[in-house]
Amino acid sequence: MRLDYRGPLPLAEIARRCGITSRQLQRLFAEHLASTPRGWYLGLRLEHAHQLLTETDLDVLAVALACGFASSSSFSRAFRARYGQAPREVL
Repeated sequence: MRLDYRGPLPLAEIARRCGITSRQLQRLFAEHLASTPRGWYLGLRLEHAHQLLTETDLDVLAVALACGFASSSSFSRAFRARYGQAPREVL
């Protein structure tokens, strides 16, 4: 998951790469990370986006696309929900 921020990879593909079923993957995430695979993946992508915003000169749209978001508006909503501020405020 950390190797492909542009994904997100489908749950079935992640499970296949791990050699387990999708349901087993969901149970392991719930048990060990108190999260869902989708929620964890979103968190990784948003952390990477935050890093790109603070350490590069990329604009918000470029960061959104680099982190697998279809638009800057969907990225901005997710970013604001996670960090309490708009991506532009981090620049």
